[in-house]
Amino acid sequence: MRTFTTVICVVVSFIAVSTAKSLPGEGNQIDTSTSSSEESTDLKEYLVQIQTMCYEKTNSSEAFDALLTSMYGVPDCIQGMVDLPSFMQDFADLSASTRNKMFPKYCSQIRSALVCLDPPKEEFRKCLDANDAVILDGVVNAMPEAIDLICRNNGEILYKDNANYHVCMSKYSSYAAECAGMVSNETDFMEISKFGPSQCDELTNVRNCMGGKFDECNGPQVMEVFDIFWRALIKGTPCKEMNVSTKNEED
Repeated sequence: MRTFTTVICVVVSFIAVSTAKSLPGEGNQIDTSTSSSEESTDLKEYLVQIQTMCYEKTNSSEAFDALLTSMYGVPDCIQGMVDLPSFMQDFADLSASTRNKMFPKYCSQIRSALVCLDPPKEEFRKCLDANDAVILDGVVNAMPEAIDLICRNNGEILYKDNANYHVCMSKYSSYAAECAGMVSNETDFMEISKFGPSQCDELTNVRNCMGGKFDECNGPQVMEVFDIFWRALIKGTPCKEMNVSTKNEED
């Protein structure tokens, strides 16, 4: 069971959720005809891995069933905090000329709705060992910072450099799987608390791999969002004491 790789994939899934839903609507739409089926397949694969993790940790199917139930409750929770019909209409009309109204109107609602992730987070923690749970907490707790970055100056980051984000986001899951695959079996099965220079070098390679992918798809600004979560992940490992950082590291 590739435990640490699964956690990394969950990390990038959080990033995809917080980034893809905020992309500009004019010229940067994700091709849902292809990405939706790919995302569905990726989600199923993640769920199978998580189901295995839950069973191995608890020797029961109850933890995974509780996790699924909590996940099903997220959409209703979000609907209670975000004016979704209005949001979807405004999102469809989003452009460089309308973003000054769109982002101030909804960013605070979306930020408040992050509490809807708390129930599945708590259920998922039951399937993880203590070190992985720390990483999960750190990543989820980093989401407000990611939302703030996306919303800063009315979504300015999404309009820089004429980026073509739909290419990046349509391939996001495949990028994540490919780059996470750079983690060796030895590292994947090792207790996080025992990570040393070799393991930290592998994590640096994963981060650099993602940076290269974003450069290839002309979406380098996505890396700024990615790095928020990446720093949160690194802080949950001994690599925080080593030279494993990002160019935007502030701490």
